[in-house]
Amino acid sequence: MLDASTSGAGIQTSGADIQQRVDYDSVSVDGFWIDIDVQVGATWTGRSLFIANPQKYGIKIQNTVNNDAGDWAISDSDFYAYSYAADAAIRIESSGGGKITNCKVNCGWNGGTPTSRFGIGIDVNNSSSNAPTMILHIQNTSIENFSVTGINFTIATYFYKNIQIVGVGIGVPTDASGDAITMLSDNVTHLLNVIISDCIFYGKTSGYAISLTKVNMVKGSDNIVETGSFGSGLYTASNCTNVTLS
Repeated sequence: MLDASTSGAGIQTSGADIQQRVDYDSVSVDGFWIDIDVQVGATWTGRSLFIANPQKYGIKIQNTVNNDAGDWAISDSDFYAYSYAADAAIRIESSGGGKITNCKVNCGWNGGTPTSRFGIGIDVNNSSSNAPTMILHIQNTSIENFSVTGINFTIATYFYKNIQIVGVGIGVPTDASGDAITMLSDNVTHLLNVIISDCIFYGKTSGYAISLTKVNMVKGSDNIVETGSFGSGLYTASNCTNVTLS
């Protein structure tokens, strides 16, 4: 575990091999700037991880050799913030074909009092790499007690498409500045083909659970907004096309 810093990773994977594979099985990492920094590789797995107390990101995912090479999977893992208000539990900048399943994102607790929180649970952001990327599945995962947004997409210049968010529970604190899910792109052709289904949204009493800006082809059903949560409803869409959500 590190003291407060501005760099460094507990585990870092880098190299020049597009197919480099390093699996992370039953690993605990606590207190680094980035707990696990995956800079390159494909078909890797992270299973039964305990990612605690990162200062920037719990796991940061890229493929610097080929932005779309990935087909990675994270499952049955826990992400907890304790002493640091880290930016995100999982940060995805490139490396397509990702799957996040059966995971938990939460703040730390001191007795019954929450400690520092992640800003974002899962943050998909290609604005720095400007890389076209495809396919992300997020399923059977719980995200709560963050300070900004549960799942965030910020897409610029190139596309990110074919996204499924299914069976996810997102609890938004009353003082969170964002939504359960936020999807934002710079062009309606850059963020597309999205399914959001069988999810439960609860907590925050104001606003919408889902905020969409310049997204194309968003469909889904059997989503539930808990009674008393999100007084404005399930979703809002700005400059979007082909949105059907219920």
